[in-house]
Amino acid sequence: MSGDIATIAQQLGAAVELTMNPAIPMEQRHQAFNQLEEFKENSPYGSQCGFHLVASSESPVVRHFGLKILEDVVKARWNTMVGEEKVFIKDSLMKLMSSGTGHLTVEHLFIKDALARIVVELVKREWPQQWPSLLQELDTLCRQGETQTELVMFVLLRLVEDVALLQTLEQTQRRKEIYSELTANMEQIFTFLLGLLEKHYGAYKASGNEEHCRVSMAIVNTFTALVEWVNIQHVMANEKYLLRCLSHLLSDPRLQLAAGECLLGIVGWKAGKMTERAQLLCLFETDMMVPLFAATENAEKHKLDCDHYNFLKKMIEILTGLGEQLCALWTKESPRSSLPNLTTYLDALLSFTRHPSQSVNLYANELWAKFSRHADISQDPTFLSYQPKWIEVALRKVAKVGYPE
Repeated sequence: MSGDIATIAQQLGAAVELTMNPAIPMEQRHQAFNQLEEFKENSPYGSQCGFHLVASSESPVVRHFGLKILEDVVKARWNTMVGEEKVFIKDSLMKLMSSGTGHLTVEHLFIKDALARIVVELVKREWPQQWPSLLQELDTLCRQGETQTELVMFVLLRLVEDVALLQTLEQTQRRKEIYSELTANMEQIFTFLLGLLEKHYGAYKASGNEEHCRVSMAIVNTFTALVEWVNIQHVMANEKYLLRCLSHLLSDPRLQLAAGECLLGIVGWKAGKMTERAQLLCLFETDMMVPLFAATENAEKHKLDCDHYNFLKKMIEILTGLGEQLCALWTKESPRSSLPNLTTYLDALLSFTRHPSQSVNLYANELWAKFSRHADISQDPTFLSYQPKWIEVALRKVAKVGYPE
């Protein structure tokens, strides 16, 4: 049987290469494509051939096709498979996660993404009822090295996207079950991710290795998918350790944009009660505000650089998002005029209003307008002292100056 599988896999690999070769006539490429589609739909050896292609081929395109076969097999046939084949697929996938890809700095992103997709499809069908040890197995994989850790982050990211963010899982009951299990294990997941971030970012700063930087970015991206909908207690746990980590990462050129995206998700958090959202005002505290302004000022100095300009726009989104939270939380019963660094914040907002970039001053002016329309903020003495300054700057911005004729 193994010889037959190898022969079939070799024929499939040749057909894949044929379909991707632009020098081959269209009719032959079309025939090869139909051969591949017929195999995926009708062959009982889909999983065996898929794993054989991934393990034996040196062509990234052929390996990707092998992973695509596995994904289609799991999606279309999982419920009708015998138990032995399910165990074979699950065990083989975990072996691929462990040692079936190249090093993270050389492996193609589409290969890593395809492998993560298959594992997520398996999780959707098995976890937690038939796969209670999933989180422990992912933790074990992360202990093997940076390559495995990055793959685990891809799996968690896509799982959270499919279940909580994009909600692409069509079976409502399964989505609710997985969502509930994620929520129940969120404290463990946050502790796990924070430990990994501390480990790999520390190694990156000590050695400058590319792999540790990439793993750190993958961890921050996973946090970004989580912070929008989890309970705020997880974000604020351990004396706001996650916020302090992200504030520190804003000073790192390689990771600052990813950290900014995660912070933006936090300041835009609206998944709970007003009393829970009020915890976000801790970002006005000096030890939180200073890194934000320092990173913004540094980006402003290099604004002609594309990456720094994109980061500058991300920072103004964070600061205006914080202002929108302030609008929601400031009421007559609970005024926020005594917030630390409020005047410093308004000074920064005023400087953004003067910024030559239309995108940047648009965010700032929209927030000023919201402050002005707010029944309580608009009557606050601190805000009233800034209103003439804003109007003066805004009037200069709206004045149109044409070319002399």
